[in-house]
Amino acid sequence: MNGSHSSPSGQALQGLVNQAEMVVDLEAVRENYRRLCAIAGGVDCAAVVKGDAYGHGMIACAIALRQVGAKTFFVATANDGVALRTVLQGATICVLGGFLPEETEAFVGSNLIPVLNSRNQIEEWHRAANRIGRPLDSIIHFDTGMNRLGLLADDAAWLRENLSLLSRIPPLLYMS
Repeated sequence: MNGSHSSPSGQALQGLVNQAEMVVDLEAVRENYRRLCAIAGGVDCAAVVKGDAYGHGMIACAIALRQVGAKTFFVATANDGVALRTVLQGATICVLGGFLPEETEAFVGSNLIPVLNSRNQIEEWHRAANRIGRPLDSIIHFDTGMNRLGLLADDAAWLRENLSLLSRIPPLLYMS
């Protein structure tokens, strides 16, 4: 067999594959969020829309979630945060991938909150706050054993010794 679809059944299959499409039920997305909020009992539930909302469409899903009360959104990158800010004025937009010094203008200009994953990111975000002359919100991420992103135990000790850094970059939350 040469791998071509020369048989009638192979041609029919090829046509079906080329015509596949995904349909996202945004009402189901909204209903899932409503149910989550009901279970959470009044706690602010954040919407994670990284990876194009897991392939469902970041912008469309974020707008749908905002319509039913979502106020806080997590994205993977600063670029995603900037794109989301264009349609979600007033929302809290947090960037899971941390922050690089060359992204300062994008973060500050679009009011994005970095999830700070390292000592270096904490120090750089602190310097950015000093440069612009005002506090910049942050989220501090601890690695609690998954060995992915986040501050390790020795970093936590370092942070405890350098708590004054957080006065310029007040954490909205700590996460693991």
